[in-house]
Amino acid sequence: VLADSIDAVPAAFGADRVLARRCVFFGRGVGFGDAEAIVECLRRLRYSRSDQRRTASLGLATAIWVSASRPRDAEARRVVAQAGDDWPSAAACVAAVADDQSAKSLVDAVERLARREDLTRLGPELSGAQVMKLLGLPGGPEVGAVLDELRRWRLDEGEHEVAELERRVLAWFEAAETDL
Repeated sequence: VLADSIDAVPAAFGADRVLARRCVFFGRGVGFGDAEAIVECLRRLRYSRSDQRRTASLGLATAIWVSASRPRDAEARRVVAQAGDDWPSAAACVAAVADDQSAKSLVDAVERLARREDLTRLGPELSGAQVMKLLGLPGGPEVGAVLDELRRWRLDEGEHEVAELERRVLAWFEAAETDL
Protein backbone atom coordinates (compact mmCIF):
# COMPACT_ATOMS: atom_id res chain seq x y z
CA VAL A 1 0.00 0.00 0.00
CA LEU A 2 2.83 2.40 0.88
CA ALA A 3 4.64 1.84 -2.40
CA ASP A 4 1.40 2.20 -4.37
CA SER A 5 0.55 5.53 -2.70
CA ILE A 6 4.01 6.96 -3.22
CA ASP A 7 4.19 5.68 -6.79
CA ALA A 8 0.78 7.28 -7.49
CA VAL A 9 2.48 10.69 -7.44
CA PRO A 10 3.58 11.20 -11.04
CA ALA A 11 7.32 11.13 -11.69
CA ALA A 12 6.93 14.48 -13.44
CA PHE A 13 6.66 16.08 -9.99
CA GLY A 14 10.24 15.01 -9.31
CA ALA A 15 9.57 13.14 -6.07
CA ASP A 16 12.52 11.24 -4.63
CA ARG A 17 10.64 8.02 -3.94
CA VAL A 18 13.40 6.50 -1.77
CA LEU A 19 13.42 9.60 0.43
CA ALA A 20 9.61 9.58 0.58
CA ARG A 21 9.48 5.90 1.56
CA ARG A 22 12.11 6.44 4.27
CA CYS A 23 10.19 9.45 5.61
CA VAL A 24 6.88 7.59 5.73
CA PHE A 25 8.46 4.53 7.37
CA PHE A 26 10.15 6.49 10.14
CA GLY A 27 7.42 9.13 10.35
CA ARG A 28 4.78 6.50 11.02
CA GLY A 29 7.05 4.91 13.61
CA VAL A 30 7.95 7.97 15.67
CA GLY A 31 5.67 10.74 14.38
CA PHE A 32 6.16 13.04 11.41
CA GLY A 33 6.42 16.16 13.53
CA ASP A 34 9.16 14.71 15.75
CA ALA A 35 12.26 15.58 13.73
CA GLU A 36 14.63 14.75 16.58
CA ALA A 37 13.26 11.20 16.90
CA ILE A 38 13.52 10.66 13.14
CA VAL A 39 17.11 11.91 13.14
CA GLU A 40 17.98 9.70 16.12
CA CYS A 41 16.59 6.58 14.40
CA LEU A 42 18.50 7.35 11.21
CA ARG A 43 21.68 8.17 13.15
CA ARG A 44 21.56 4.80 14.89
CA LEU A 45 21.18 3.13 11.52
CA ARG A 46 24.21 5.14 10.32
CA TYR A 47 22.47 7.15 7.62
CA SER A 48 24.44 10.18 6.47
CA ARG A 49 23.77 13.53 8.09
CA SER A 50 22.38 14.75 4.79
CA ASP A 51 19.87 11.87 4.69
CA GLN A 52 18.98 12.49 8.35
CA ARG A 53 18.38 16.20 7.72
CA ARG A 54 16.39 15.69 4.51
CA THR A 55 14.21 12.94 6.01
CA ALA A 56 13.45 14.94 9.16
CA SER A 57 12.72 18.06 7.13
CA LEU A 58 10.41 16.09 4.87
CA GLY A 59 8.64 14.62 7.91
CA LEU A 60 7.99 18.12 9.26
CA ALA A 61 6.75 19.29 5.85
CA THR A 62 4.38 16.32 5.66
CA ALA A 63 3.10 17.05 9.16
CA ILE A 64 2.39 20.68 8.21
CA TRP A 65 0.10 19.68 5.34
CA VAL A 66 -1.56 16.65 6.93
CA SER A 67 -2.27 18.39 10.26
CA ALA A 68 -4.00 21.39 8.66
CA SER A 69 -7.76 20.94 8.83
CA ARG A 70 -8.19 22.98 5.65
CA PRO A 71 -4.79 23.64 4.07
CA ARG A 72 -4.34 27.11 2.60
CA ASP A 73 -1.64 28.88 0.64
CA ALA A 74 0.23 29.55 3.90
CA GLU A 75 0.60 25.83 4.55
CA ALA A 76 1.78 25.24 0.97
CA ARG A 77 4.44 27.95 1.43
CA ARG A 78 5.47 26.37 4.75
CA VAL A 79 5.80 22.93 3.11
CA VAL A 80 8.05 24.39 0.40
CA ALA A 81 10.04 26.41 2.95
CA GLN A 82 10.53 23.32 5.12
CA ALA A 83 11.22 20.75 2.39
CA GLY A 84 12.93 23.01 -0.15
CA ASP A 85 13.60 21.22 -3.43
CA ASP A 86 12.24 18.01 -1.86
CA TRP A 87 8.67 19.36 -1.73
CA PRO A 88 7.46 16.89 -4.41
CA SER A 89 8.57 14.10 -2.06
CA ALA A 90 6.38 15.71 0.62
CA ALA A 91 3.45 15.30 -1.78
CA ALA A 92 4.35 11.62 -2.12
CA CYS A 93 4.43 11.29 1.68
CA VAL A 94 1.06 13.03 1.97
CA ALA A 95 -0.35 10.56 -0.58
CA ALA A 96 0.92 7.68 1.55
CA VAL A 97 -0.33 8.94 4.93
CA ALA A 98 -3.47 10.84 3.95
CA ASP A 99 -4.82 10.28 0.45
CA ASP A 100 -4.07 11.00 -3.18
CA GLN A 101 -6.51 13.93 -3.24
CA SER A 102 -4.65 15.62 -0.39
CA ALA A 103 -1.36 15.15 -2.27
CA LYS A 104 -2.94 16.54 -5.44
CA SER A 105 -4.20 19.58 -3.55
CA LEU A 106 -0.66 20.21 -2.26
CA VAL A 107 0.81 19.96 -5.75
CA ASP A 108 -1.93 22.20 -7.18
CA ALA A 109 -1.41 24.79 -4.42
CA VAL A 110 2.37 24.88 -4.94
CA GLU A 111 2.03 25.13 -8.73
CA ARG A 112 -0.57 27.93 -8.40
CA LEU A 113 1.67 29.84 -5.96
CA ALA A 114 4.74 29.33 -8.16
CA ARG A 115 2.94 31.14 -11.00
CA ARG A 116 2.28 34.16 -8.73
CA GLU A 117 5.39 34.41 -6.55
CA ASP A 118 8.98 33.26 -6.14
CA LEU A 119 8.87 30.17 -3.92
CA THR A 120 12.65 29.92 -3.80
CA ARG A 121 12.72 33.04 -1.59
CA LEU A 122 10.47 32.30 1.38
CA GLY A 123 12.57 33.96 4.06
CA PRO A 124 12.21 37.52 5.34
CA GLU A 125 11.90 40.03 2.52
CA LEU A 126 14.09 42.57 4.31
CA SER A 127 17.64 41.77 5.37
CA GLY A 128 18.95 42.20 8.88
CA ALA A 129 20.95 45.21 7.68
CA GLN A 130 17.80 46.82 6.25
CA VAL A 131 15.94 46.23 9.52
CA MET A 132 18.79 47.69 11.58
CA LYS A 133 18.90 50.79 9.36
CA LEU A 134 15.11 51.22 9.38
CA LEU A 135 14.79 50.91 13.16
CA GLY A 136 18.15 52.44 14.08
CA LEU A 137 19.15 49.35 16.04
CA PRO A 138 22.43 47.49 16.45
CA GLY A 139 22.34 43.78 15.70
CA GLY A 140 20.77 41.68 18.41
CA PRO A 141 17.65 39.86 19.56
CA GLU A 142 15.35 42.74 18.58
CA VAL A 143 16.47 42.45 14.96
CA GLY A 144 16.04 38.67 15.15
CA ALA A 145 12.48 39.12 16.45
CA VAL A 146 11.67 41.46 13.56
CA LEU A 147 13.15 38.99 11.05
CA ASP A 148 11.06 36.19 12.58
CA GLU A 149 7.93 38.34 12.17
CA LEU A 150 8.88 39.18 8.58
CA ARG A 151 9.33 35.47 7.87
CA ARG A 152 5.91 34.73 9.37
CA TRP A 153 4.28 37.46 7.26
CA ARG A 154 5.95 36.08 4.12
CA LEU A 155 4.71 32.56 4.77
CA ASP A 156 1.21 33.63 5.84
CA GLU A 157 0.52 36.30 3.23
CA GLY A 158 2.93 35.92 0.33
CA GLU A 159 5.12 38.60 -1.20
CA HIS A 160 4.92 42.26 -0.15
CA GLU A 161 6.15 45.60 -1.44
CA VAL A 162 9.20 46.91 0.43
CA ALA A 163 7.44 50.19 1.37
CA GLU A 164 4.50 48.27 2.85
CA LEU A 165 6.86 46.02 4.80
CA GLU A 166 8.78 48.98 6.19
CA ARG A 167 5.52 50.60 7.32
CA ARG A 168 4.35 47.36 8.95
CA VAL A 169 7.72 46.75 10.62
CA LEU A 170 7.68 50.24 12.14
CA ALA A 171 4.13 49.75 13.44
CA TRP A 172 4.84 46.22 14.71
CA PHE A 173 8.09 47.24 16.40
CA GLU A 174 6.45 50.23 18.08
CA ALA A 175 3.68 48.00 19.44
CA ALA A 176 6.06 45.19 20.42
CA GLU A 177 8.84 47.38 21.81
CA THR A 178 7.66 46.98 25.38
CA ASP A 179 7.63 43.18 25.02
CA LEU A 180 11.13 42.88 23.53
